[in-house]
Amino acid sequence: MKRRIILIRHCTPNIPNAVCSAKQADHYLEEYDKTENICLDEIAAFSSPAILDEIKQCEYVYSSPLPRAYLTARHLFEQHKIIICDALKEFNLNIVNIPFISLSVQHWFVISRLLWLIGLNQATKTVKQEKSRVKHFIQQLPTEQRCVIIAHGFVIREIKNTLLKQGFSCIFLEKHGCFSVTILEYSSD
Repeated sequence: MKRRIILIRHCTPNIPNAVCSAKQADHYLEEYDKTENICLDEIAAFSSPAILDEIKQCEYVYSSPLPRAYLTARHLFEQHKIIICDALKEFNLNIVNIPFISLSVQHWFVISRLLWLIGLNQATKTVKQEKSRVKHFIQQLPTEQRCVIIAHGFVIREIKNTLLKQGFSCIFLEKHGCFSVTILEYSSD
């Protein structure tokens, strides 16, 4: 039997991409993490209703507790199927404090994330600790289980890279805005 893991990145949060200071970007980051205003029309743009129907048949649906992921999960699945997992929260992001510079919100997010990845933007957890959290989550999944994981860009990327190293193959990928569906399959034959 082929084992399948379906990775879904949440729909795009609707927050302004204003040009602002680091302090203002920090406020937008809080808004980004709390907003329930997401682009659900990205799901409607999905090109393969048959694959979406197949995904909806999965018994196990794991979701990050952050609203943008959980609301994406709620739109796709019945609430009783969704299992909230703190291990799927987005990796740490602190807006790097660079005074006297104005950038778009998205640029602040990207620069802050890149500086965190190379160790120049301190956060409560290191890259190594965050990757370890995700790997631990993957190890806890029963091997016979076909499941859906709804999370965030960096978390999804880390899960995908880990599973590819374990012998999984990517058999499907589609993206609309932030919303993406990646299907990974492992054949034991």
